[in-house]
Amino acid sequence: MAGFASAPVLLLLVVLVLRLPTPVPAKHCRLSSREVWRHDGGSFERNPEKQGEWIEFDNSRAVLARFSLVMDNGQQAVIQDAARNIHLVLQDGLAGINHDGGSQYQQLYKGGWVNEYDCT
Repeated sequence: MAGFASAPVLLLLVVLVLRLPTPVPAKHCRLSSREVWRHDGGSFERNPEKQGEWIEFDNSRAVLARFSLVMDNGQQAVIQDAARNIHLVLQDGLAGINHDGGSQYQQLYKGGWVNEYDCT
């Protein structure tokens, strides 16, 4: 009779083991390219429809300005608005502005890159 008493327990254990989640292989994620630089008042975003164009948005997503990419070295991007003769440098921690085409930039915003990951 002892064998019959343990049969329901064994059956219960088998059912519980079968209901455990199946392990899924981990995906390897990598940081994708920088597409968005955000600050308290809005963001600068690469235009996915026009290569080399960046768009400045306010927090309500209204377009404030459009810029052309001058340089991106993987750590910072320099964009320009030729009509207003300004250059912006976007880097982690701050955005700087230059009005005269020189190498000196004044801090415009505090902010940084929005990290996006590709896990495909």
